[in-house]
Amino acid sequence: MNKLIYLLFCFLFVCCSNNRKHNEVEIFNGLKFKLQEAEVQENINDVTKKNYFSFFGKNKNQLPLFKFIKSKNYEIYIGLPFKTSIPKLLSNSISVNDSSVIILNSDSVSFMFRKSKLNNNYITEFAKQYDANIIYLLCVSNSKSVSDSIFSFEKLSKRIAL
Repeated sequence: MNKLIYLLFCFLFVCCSNNRKHNEVEIFNGLKFKLQEAEVQENINDVTKKNYFSFFGKNKNQLPLFKFIKSKNYEIYIGLPFKTSIPKLLSNSISVNDSSVIILNSDSVSFMFRKSKLNNNYITEFAKQYDANIIYLLCVSNSKSVSDSIFSFEKLSKRIAL
C-alpha cells in the first residue's frame, strides 16, 4: 500500500511539474513563446502550411513555418525567417496594397510590427531579432476586437521570453 501511495505521489509530482511546459512553446536558444489559456499548439499539416503560405503571395522572403498555435477565435503561426532581415520583411508586405495597413511600427533594424486588414481577416505581423536570429509571428483573426486586444505590440513582446 505504501508503494502504491509513493508511486501515485511521484506520478502527480511529474504531471504537475510538466504542466508549466504546456503553457509555452520552445522556439530556440532558450526562447519560449508563452501560451494563453485557450491556446493549443497543434501539429503542422498540409492544410496548415497551405493556409500560412496563402498570406504571402509573391513575397520574396523565406519564412518557413516552425510552430502553429490555434485558439477558437484566432491562429498564430511562428516562422523562423531564413536569409532575410527586418528591412527586407518591411519592404515585402503580405498586404495586397498599402491601404490595407492599419498600423506600422518599426525601428527598421531590430523589430517590426504591422497590422493589416486582408479580406475578412485582421492580420498582425510581428518580427523581432534575438541575437542573430529573427522570430516572425503571423497572427490571424476575423475579429478586430480580438486582434486589438490580444495582438498588440506590447502583449506580443511580453509573450516571447527566456
